[in-house]
Amino acid sequence: MKRLSPLAKGGVAGVFFVFFSGTASFCQIDSSYALYRLEKTGNIRFDFNAIFQGAETMSAEDLEFRVGQNGNFYFLFHEKGKICRFDSAGKLIRSVLTAGPLTHRHVAFTLTPEGDVLLLDGRGRSLYRYDVSLDLVGKYSLAGKDELEPFFGLTATSWGDLFVAAGLQSKIWKLEPEGQSFTTKPVFLPESFRYSFPFEVEGGKLAATDPLGALMMMDRYGNLLRSFSFRKGLRAAPLGENFLATFWPYTEVMVLNTVGVVLSNWKAAELDSVFKNVMDFQVVQSKVYFLLPSSNTILVFQLKQPKSKSSTEEGNRGLE
Repeated sequence: MKRLSPLAKGGVAGVFFVFFSGTASFCQIDSSYALYRLEKTGNIRFDFNAIFQGAETMSAEDLEFRVGQNGNFYFLFHEKGKICRFDSAGKLIRSVLTAGPLTHRHVAFTLTPEGDVLLLDGRGRSLYRYDVSLDLVGKYSLAGKDELEPFFGLTATSWGDLFVAAGLQSKIWKLEPEGQSFTTKPVFLPESFRYSFPFEVEGGKLAATDPLGALMMMDRYGNLLRSFSFRKGLRAAPLGENFLATFWPYTEVMVLNTVGVVLSNWKAAELDSVFKNVMDFQVVQSKVYFLLPSSNTILVFQLKQPKSKSSTEEGNRGLE
């Protein structure tokens, strides 16, 4: 299979947030649109104990997960230094050892749209690339002596750039390829923000969140376009033209539109009796995957889209 060097084909389906209305509109609920429904469709149990020979259930700090477009699940187990691939039913397909024991501070992990796995190892100053089957297809060193740790998120864009939020000041860094290595280049942005969880924005832009409650939008070169105040601890994923989001303390899930109006919201306990905190979730098309690390389980929900307001009004006029 032909591969572009070294990350030209990379890309992560990004999250697109545009909050035009300011803080006054936040948490307002448009009752005419509160028609979204989350219907539970699956409960996938993963036998992590078999992998680690009797290991106990994992904590949220021990693992991360991603869902590929092929329906496979990819778990990164930090302490064990393993990446595991499971099928859609939770059956282990393959596991591979990484560079050794890892922690959230020293590693960043993401998928490309093609299903490749990218693993950034800060201690070893290396970037690893695995294909969809977890074959290692590239190892690249990080040149220079820039202090990148701790890591706060990694994204590979559709236009071939790789960005990581890292460092004690939580800045955005661009990793630029030079042969079989990468150099690190800081993206100069306002120091009033701390940049976490960078992601690609529809239309060839970037975005990132501030742990204190701001969301920043940038062009592909890192120039700040605008920022929006929001709730502390924002985590989000795209949902068509709208967005699924949760906030600290992660006990509530919301659908927001592009001006920050809440269209629908649920308490985590309303979704499932054992579901208390929304620590990690992924959205693939209309399916939402919530991780319950305490039980080695992922809850799968189907998000039902509402009819558009205009079509509803036309239908009502037809009944007159």
